[in-house]
Amino acid sequence: MNREAAKCISYQQPSRAFHLVVVVLLMFTAWFIANKYIILTSIPWGVLTILILPIASSATLFHKLSETQKNVAEDLSRNEQRRLTRLIKEKSRATLFMLTLQISIIIFVALISLGNESSFVQQHIHTISKFVVCALVFSLYSLIPVLLGVKEVIDFEGLIKTRKTLNKRKKSALSKLGK
Repeated sequence: MNREAAKCISYQQPSRAFHLVVVVLLMFTAWFIANKYIILTSIPWGVLTILILPIASSATLFHKLSETQKNVAEDLSRNEQRRLTRLIKEKSRATLFMLTLQISIIIFVALISLGNESSFVQQHIHTISKFVVCALVFSLYSLIPVLLGVKEVIDFEGLIKTRKTLNKRKKSALSKLGK
């Protein structure tokens, strides 16, 4: 029963290489579309609000990862704890990288919006607006791996709780049989 539960919950997330290829294709498409159809005279502040959403999701994932290590560590064997710790460190590092990248994008867009009156920005506003559109597409796409990561953490915690419940039932049944 335990293996059946693991098979139902277990799935493979797409690799980082897959996400990189998809992001490059999306950004190329966004650049092409922005070049043909989007003409901005300034960067709207509403873009910044949209860019904050991936930061909130990444922060949620980071929080869930730290909670998972604390909540389920006692129910795992030493080998599982070691693997979980390594996996959480790796995912936390990747999440922190994404948070840093998202914050950098927001700072870039905010500085461009604030410096809108400068002659340099006005001369290159078309190219800058294409970069902003690409950054927006990247930020929105980055929600997918983050949300999949949150789902993976929640599913893992559910699997451990199910396993713990099954183990309690087995012990209870064995103790009743032993009496």
